[in-house]
Amino acid sequence: SRALDQYCGERDSSAALLHGVADRDHPKTVFVCPGHGSQWIGMGRDLFECEPAFHAALEACDATIRRTAGWSVIAALRSGEPDRWSDVGTVQPMIFSLSVALSALWRSWGIEPDAVVGTSMGEVAAAHIAGLLDLEAAARVICVRSALLREKIGLGAMAMFELELGEAEAIAERFVGQISVAASHGPRSTVLSGDETILRSLLEEFEVRGTFCRLIR
Repeated sequence: SRALDQYCGERDSSAALLHGVADRDHPKTVFVCPGHGSQWIGMGRDLFECEPAFHAALEACDATIRRTAGWSVIAALRSGEPDRWSDVGTVQPMIFSLSVALSALWRSWGIEPDAVVGTSMGEVAAAHIAGLLDLEAAARVICVRSALLREKIGLGAMAMFELELGEAEAIAERFVGQISVAASHGPRSTVLSGDETILRSLLEEFEVRGTFCRLIR
């Protein structure tokens, strides 16, 4: 952000910032709704206070989730309590609400998406933003989904590895019935899930090799 502020104020081209001119003849815009793990304490607070479109959309999400789950998204976002931001039962509806509010903000600026996509829980926000689910239905899906996930905490573990899908599948075959491939997020980003003891052993093995990996809460 410092490099961006410097560029806007002094037009200084630094090595930390790339800039150029966009092709305005055939622009294409995609709204991408994130999954669990994209959150941080304090996100959305300034936009809620300063941007009317964001504020109104978040209040609509808050009212809907209050009816569905009985708690306030706005109160949770304003709180600095780490537990609210790590509990799957509350953080997923919060991320959903922020995605919906951000899309409303961008649209208020005249930015309309050519496509909307979501990853994992972000698919629910994407479905609403694209007009496939109304807010009431989308909020109900995300609240029920997160509540069901909360019931599964402690029954296993998940870990992300910088591995190709084929490499991860080969590892899972070593522990048939104990771990499996849970997700493939990119060419070299794969999630394994299952027995926590085995996953921790694999993490140690790949850390020694210098392969990026981490346990997912």
